Amino acid sequence: MSFTVISAGPLSSIQDLGRMGYQESGFSPSGAADTDALKALNLLLNNDPGEAAVEMTLLGMTIRFDSECVFAVTGVDDSPVMNGVKLPMYQAVQAHAGDELSFGYAVDGVRTYFGIAGGFDIPVSMGSRSTGMKFSVGGYHGRKLAAGDVISFREIITELPNMALRKMDPPVISQQVTLRVVPGPQNEAFSEESLALFFSRTYQVSDNADRMGIRLNGPRIKAKEGSDIISDATANGAIQIINEGLPIILMQDRQTTGGYAKIACVISADLPLAGQLKPGAEIHFEPITVQKAQSVLRMKEVKYKRTYKKINRRRSIEKSI
Repeated sequence: MSFTVISAGPLSSIQDLGRMGYQESGFSPSGAADTDALKALNLLLNNDPGEAAVEMTLLGMTIRFDSECVFAVTGVDDSPVMNGVKLPMYQAVQAHAGDELSFGYAVDGVRTYFGIAGGFDIPVSMGSRSTGMKFSVGGYHGRKLAAGDVISFREIITELPNMALRKMDPPVISQQVTLRVVPGPQNEAFSEESLALFFSRTYQVSDNADRMGIRLNGPRIKAKEGSDIISDATANGAIQIINEGLPIILMQDRQTTGGYAKIACVISADLPLAGQLKPGAEIHFEPITVQKAQSVLRMKEVKYKRTYKKINRRRSIEKSI
């Protein structure tokens, strides 16, 4: 009931929807950078939406299945191949003991997700299976995966209902995106001219981008009296303006507090787009209201539920007969 890691790639780790409620103690949430891909993966596998998966960055793993299971791959296409045969993305696939699965380089984005029906046998730490690599908590011994690691399954599931229906159209992953943001909480630290500049120009993702934050290049934003503030809590997607005038989008492994003014915060519905941006990607920021952000998120949840019903409709019909 496991798979063995033959090679792990530069950064492969166990992630779910994150470790909530511990920022006050200094623990960042961690969790999947592309939550849309994680939820789609678990929908295909009939798991809970937040079931943990392996998040692979830029270059994927090579693994050997030690038992039968059903798995799927979502996120950016990094050419998964099993036993020499190219596999489709966003589709449930059966594997047998001895099968070898390998992943190549991510081309159109950054992160790919691999998971199994029933989930991995990873201990829950502070309410989550996510790997907090900065403080060695959660995941597989609190670290990224390495060759020789054996990841156990919680149960063996060799087939799912409606296997033929368990597929989805992969989303288009773009490197030119508009990220909708809610201004604040310190947008008053910037002049009207600086705010207009921030929202009218295009920024590029720098080489300095990881799970902690995405540093951007572009027009410099000047604060009225400098960007330093009394440190306060940080949120996922908060956009700090550092003293040099450049923005940083804070991500899953961010510091829990920060001392730079935050000009805006990327809305929850758009954060998965940020999680797939690679160096050179172009970003335009569009301000919206909190109410509009909530409406967008509700619409996204409705779409998810409709997809779930579509994949499981045959099972529902069989139950009613």
